[in-house]
Amino acid sequence: MNYKETDIRLVKDKETWDCLTDKSDVASFMQGWNWGEVKRQFGWTIARFCVFDDNNSPIAGIQMMLRVRAAFFGRLNVGLAYIPRGPIGDLTDSRSMALLDYARLYAKSKGVSFLRVEPAYNVNFDYSDLLITNGYKPSPNFVQIRHTGHIDLVPNLDKIMSDFKSKTRYNIRLGIRKGVAVRIASNSTDFQSFYENTVETGFRDGFAVHSKDYYHSVWQSYHPNAGALLIASYGNVDVASLLVIKFGEVATYLYGASRAIHRNMMPSHVLQWEAIKWAQEMGCRIYDFWGMDDPEDDSDPMRGVGRFKHGFNPTLIEHPGTYDFVVNKYGYFFINKLLIPLRSFKDSLHLRRDAGK
Repeated sequence: MNYKETDIRLVKDKETWDCLTDKSDVASFMQGWNWGEVKRQFGWTIARFCVFDDNNSPIAGIQMMLRVRAAFFGRLNVGLAYIPRGPIGDLTDSRSMALLDYARLYAKSKGVSFLRVEPAYNVNFDYSDLLITNGYKPSPNFVQIRHTGHIDLVPNLDKIMSDFKSKTRYNIRLGIRKGVAVRIASNSTDFQSFYENTVETGFRDGFAVHSKDYYHSVWQSYHPNAGALLIASYGNVDVASLLVIKFGEVATYLYGASRAIHRNMMPSHVLQWEAIKWAQEMGCRIYDFWGMDDPEDDSDPMRGVGRFKHGFNPTLIEHPGTYDFVVNKYGYFFINKLLIPLRSFKDSLHLRRDAGK
């Protein structure tokens, strides 16, 4: 269905957007209002639009993030529009299909070089064929990791624990028996501990680390009603931490870190267990591990982290992948072949600097 035949409007008020997300129980937090506002603080332009029914009720919608900059001495605008884990809503309604047309034209009008879409797994609908039909091309340049794992939080805790692999159950109980304690962060000292753990882990394991302000903004945007920063300590030393956030009925393990010391006390196992318990207490029915390895790819760099997560025996979920609609091929090349690799190199230098402090 063409977008001109449907009622699609930009949404600028939180109440209307929340009306849509409240009806989408398993929608990703990345399509939530709070996440968009976090991104706005760090240089992104946020556009939200919905297709409405005859009763002025939102059927489906997209939260899009845009960033455009002048390049080549102002001769060319380069930038991207990005839709993470969207669209959301009733995707089986034919009117929701017009969102793709609208998104593409809106992004083009803002001067982007390309639009990148990473839809969420949906048991009732697969966006892949529709994206390809509409001129989007599969891309290897993913932003969000395609694979994840879900734990069903509906059963009681004993049943949830019993579904873990035996070694993971043992490690959780060992850590608790040895005295690993977990607290919910509540002040700047706790946050500083989390950030120091994160920098150490990033340097040790070679992954990118956001700025301290970024992590703090994410934490404060969800704490205390929809997020918890959990810190595990052994003795008087903080040895591991994680941030879990709640959106709808899904709790997502967003960030995690651990120090090199006292790892034999299994603090990360105890920490995950406490996060799962927190999520169930908050009324969630799914715990999302947010990033796991591809089970078909032995060279996947997530294999090490995935091995730890597989111990909790989650149901494996595969999102449809990454799809790009190219608006300007020169800007597309510049961003993907030059700008992103350069940024990754700069991030690695900053990580080495911060880890050395």
